[in-house]
Formats: sequence, C-alpha cells, structure tokens
Amino acid sequence: MRMLPRYVPSIDLSARFESFSPSGIQAAIEFLQTNLGLSDWRQVTPVAQARHGIATYFDELSRRDTRRSVILSSQICPVVPSLLMALGFRPVFIDVDSDVPMPNGEQIAAALSDKSFVESVAAIIISPIYGYLPAGLDEVAKHLNGIAVLLDLAQAVTLAPALPQLLARADASVFSFGIGKGLDSGGGVLAVRAGNIAFDNGMGPAFAILSGLPTALAVRLTAGLGIYEVAMSAMERGSGIETWTATDATAIRKRLPDGVFKAFAARFKRFAQEVGIARRHAAILFESSAVSKACRSREVFGSGDQMHLRQIIRLEDPSQREPVLASLRKAGIDAMPAGEPLAASYLPSGTFALCADDQLPNAKRFLSDAIRLPFLGRMDERSFRRVAAALENALER
Repeated sequence: MRMLPRYVPSIDLSARFESFSPSGIQAAIEFLQTNLGLSDWRQVTPVAQARHGIATYFDELSRRDTRRSVILSSQICPVVPSLLMALGFRPVFIDVDSDVPMPNGEQIAAALSDKSFVESVAAIIISPIYGYLPAGLDEVAKHLNGIAVLLDLAQAVTLAPALPQLLARADASVFSFGIGKGLDSGGGVLAVRAGNIAFDNGMGPAFAILSGLPTALAVRLTAGLGIYEVAMSAMERGSGIETWTATDATAIRKRLPDGVFKAFAARFKRFAQEVGIARRHAAILFESSAVSKACRSREVFGSGDQMHLRQIIRLEDPSQREPVLASLRKAGIDAMPAGEPLAASYLPSGTFALCADDQLPNAKRFLSDAIRLPFLGRMDERSFRRVAAALENALER
C-alpha cells in the first residue's frame, strides 16, 4: 500500500513563471495587501523566506532599541529563537493554551506584566502554528503597549482577517509562501507598518521560481513511485533540529523582485479554496464517534473557522499515541507526533528564560498527546475516506 505523504506540495509552474512577466504586478500587490490586511501598511517586501523577514526586522530593531528580551511561544520553530540569539536578543518563552499550541491572550497579558524581566522586553512575536488560533487571541492587542509587535503568520496566512485588532497594532508581520506552508510558490513577505527598512536587490526571479521546487518534485515523485516511506526515512535519519545558519544570515535585508507577488497572488486564491476543503474534512473527521470519544479539543481541531494547515488530533489518553501512530502508518498514512521541541533541548542553559519560571505544562501535554495528520485540503475524497477510516480503526483498537 502506497504511503499518503504528510504534506503533498503543490507544483504550480504557471504561478511560479508569472514572476517573469512585468504586467499585472501592482494589481497582485494590491490583491495581497487586501487579503492579508495590509492595505495601509507602508512597506510590503518579498523575501526569500519568512525567517529572513523576521531577522531583517529584528536587525533593524536592534539598531534603535537597547532592550534585548523577546517574548515568544514555547511552541515555535527553533529557527526563530536561534536567529534572535544570533542578533543579540534573549528569547523569553511562555506556555501555550490548553487546547491550541500557542499562547492565548490571557497568557500573553500575564507575561507582559511579569516584573522579573518586563523592563528588558523589546518585542513580542505572536506566532500561530499549524493554522490554529486560540479563542479571543485578537483581544490581546490592547495589552501590547511600549514594545514592538511582530505577527508571524507563516503558518496561518489565510487567518489574517480573523485578527483585525492585532493587525492594527502590529509593527511588522511576516507571511510564508514556501513549501509546506500552503501556497508552495516559494518566498515570503515582510510587511512593516510605518518604517522604511533598506533592502538590497540581491535576488532575481529565478530564485523564486526554483525555491523549494526540487523538494516538491522529490515528494511527489517518490510518492508516485511508491518509495516515499523509504526516501523519507533516509532523509530523517540525517536531519536534526533546524536552526539559524550562516547561510541564512546572508539573506538578511535581501529582497526578491516585485514580480513574485504575481505568483503569490495566484497561489493564494487556489490555497484559499483548499482551506475550505480542509475545514469540511476536519468537521467530518470529528463526526466519528470513535474520534469524538478518544480525542479532545474538537471545537478547535474540527472547526470550520481554523486553517488546518496540519490536521491535528489530541488524544485524551497520551499513552495511546504510539499505538495509534503505529496503526496509522501501517495503514499507509504518514502521521507523526505534533509539536516543536522545547528550548531546553536545543539552546544552551542560561541563554533563554521561561516566563515566571513556568514549567510549560500545556506545551508538554501537547507534545505528549498530539498527532499530526496530512493536510486534508489537498486530498481527493477517496484519499480522505482512507485517512478517516484508518484513524477510526486506530482509535477503536
């Protein structure tokens, strides 16, 4: 039985090659600004990757703010805290919501009142992962005073309209269109509300066209040939925790040509349709009595309002995760444990802090009970029924 990959990248060559055409660029920029909530922002710049947009913003911030602490979620890609440290900042981690793997508004407000480090805080990064938002997150905007706010929507690009107050408060925002983030056209965007960051026009349209393409082709080819599982096992044996590198540092303040906005806009429209499919499939998934009985947080992970970039299920009994994963993989579903590693596993002791010495109980629980299923929005009905049946069977055992 051929394995269903955890994520099947879109290979939309027509969208990628739009980057070479000089016509329609302004219309594409205006389309994205409207759909990403950036219509009144001063600077919207295409960059190689979202991480390079974050690094560029904090490189600029370091020149005008002497404070060096940055608040961020304990569930965040390790690249982000490692790039902050490379730029001289100190990450301060806070626990996540009891359901969603990012902090809720109350947790963020509490962190901002923590007297042990509040005076040193320069910024906060608000970063949803897997395409999920906790209830009421937008309300925290009123508590974000006296610090820079970066809204990292790399994994939540279609959820921008759900955060009008945060977008109105944010000083900067980043979006990713790279492989695995939904649009799969390559590149990303750094938006700055009022500043004017100097960029170097150092990357041509060929970069955007080729970015991530070999990886996308490899996933599709190995899946089609029935050797995906073998290929992924070989790749994962040689991989470790992804962190900021010297090569990444060379992309700070480097921009892509504006022509790539056309590829972004073309893929955005198509991905928005896929998100609609993912929402419908998520709701159907949680209609199963086996899923409802064995899984928690149905109102989030079966919601019609979330993006579901990675379909998450959380088990009521964490001890069942390994048997469920084994059953899913035996059925040809490339499911895996969800969550990002905690900072203590990849950052040296003393280089980071935990808000109020928090032991991160919610993050640890998420890491023990959460399963990541493939993206359901890019599946035909037959493949989806296969996933749903395999999950129901795994949970009933």
